[in-house]
Amino acid sequence: MKKITVLVALIISGSLTLSANNIAKEINTEVVNVEAISIKVNVTQNGQGVVGATVTVTSQGKTLGTGVSDMKGNANIKIAEYKSEVVDITTTMKDMQTVTLSGAVLKNNSSYEVKLQKFVEGMDAVSIIKIDNNIGKIIDKSEAKVENLNSKTEDATQKAEELKKETEESIKNKEASEQAQKDATAKKEEAQKTADENKKSAEELKAEANKKAEEAKANAEKTSQESAENKEAQAQKLKEYEAQMAKEKAAQEAEEMKKKAEKEASKAEKDAKDEAKDKEKEAKEAADKAKELEDKAKDEAKDAAKSEKEAEEKAKEEEKAAKDAEKAAKDAAKEKAELEKFNKSMDKLVSAQSKIDENRKKIDKDQDKLNKKLDKGKLTPEEAKLEQDKINTEYSKLDVATQKNNEKIDKLKKKYKKK
Repeated sequence: MKKITVLVALIISGSLTLSANNIAKEINTEVVNVEAISIKVNVTQNGQGVVGATVTVTSQGKTLGTGVSDMKGNANIKIAEYKSEVVDITTTMKDMQTVTLSGAVLKNNSSYEVKLQKFVEGMDAVSIIKIDNNIGKIIDKSEAKVENLNSKTEDATQKAEELKKETEESIKNKEASEQAQKDATAKKEEAQKTADENKKSAEELKAEANKKAEEAKANAEKTSQESAENKEAQAQKLKEYEAQMAKEKAAQEAEEMKKKAEKEASKAEKDAKDEAKDKEKEAKEAADKAKELEDKAKDEAKDAAKSEKEAEEKAKEEEKAAKDAEKAAKDAAKEKAELEKFNKSMDKLVSAQSKIDENRKKIDKDQDKLNKKLDKGKLTPEEAKLEQDKINTEYSKLDVATQKNNEKIDKLKKKYKKK
């Protein structure tokens, strides 16, 4: 198990002295457990294991781990750092309804069942199954107790201020170094902010261009396809029946998955309570130790000069980081300019497709006129065929033009995707 520790330090007049540093090295209060865990998700459809389903574990938009189901439908997922947070387990498979177990609390070697349904029209694309758990309340209660104990620790460390006079000169020099460090940090942050803004703007431009391209391509494909409105009524009825049966089965299996996941959450809640007790005990021990180490602060104050040197070195590092951030900002600006060029080129292709669509509307009108003539019987079969061939030829020309324009769109997207 990996652990993250919080250091309890002595604060003297806003400056961190060596006494506080050395005391902090000996007082480590564990407040957040970070654990490497593994879970298993069994993916089935109609009682059979689903091969190739993708299972993703996320928390607040961040992916913690992912896996793909094997021949038996089992997906083994390893999570390098798990902090007892509530997660979503999402299972996706081509031509099947996506299922998300929302609100799961994980435990090492825990297992979950996910039952997928074949996706048909009338179903929701995603089935979200809410899982009830109380892990948040347990963690909040534990953190409150730990915070109270940490407050007692800080009260004990304040007594070390009596040693301030012996280290005043070193502290002044250290403060100067810290100020240099802050200045460099501010410079770095400003440069990083500029880089982030340029990068965000570039991403927005790229997204806008891609959206326009997809819309143009979709419209072209839609208008090029033959109408399929004359499907038999019985086929539609069977399709609706299939969707209704799939919905009912999905609801039943969702309830089964929810119960299984909530059982795992209950186990995790018990573990969270036990871990909370351990953290409270360790926090109390840390508070007691801080009081004992209070007497050692006098001898350690002599090493304040070493802290000063470390602060100077840190300031130099921050200056270097600021220069790196400025370079990143320039690179982001360059990327933005390239994507503006990409967006302009994409607009031209979208406009070209719009012209093709306008021409297609004109031919549609010619088709309507021919159909009216046919309805009234004004043409011989030979004349009707001749006019229809002309219209079909115009349609074919537009289809070729649409295809070429789409190829240009794909080529342009591929070119800028590499950048």
